[in-house]
Amino acid sequence: MSYPLNLASISPTAPLTKSAGLSDLTDREKQVLICIARGYSRREIGIALEISKNTAATHIASVYRKLDIGSIAEATHLAIRHGLIPLM
Repeated sequence: MSYPLNLASISPTAPLTKSAGLSDLTDREKQVLICIARGYSRREIGIALEISKNTAATHIASVYRKLDIGSIAEATHLAIRHGLIPLM
């Protein structure tokens, strides 16, 4: 599956609420959350954000910890619910 790996398309500009710890995420973590919700792998996140896949994995772990979630499905649900990505 091919994704448009474009940093401009994963800018965390959507308004966030305080629920679920979203306000605690850094801009980079918000970008990572958007990538997770779009189905990007660690490798694809690394390419999109110009970081290593290991750094991407570290950011993913941080997002999961801060949001108290444990799955891609939960991450996607939060990203959609809070307007980080559109519901298609």
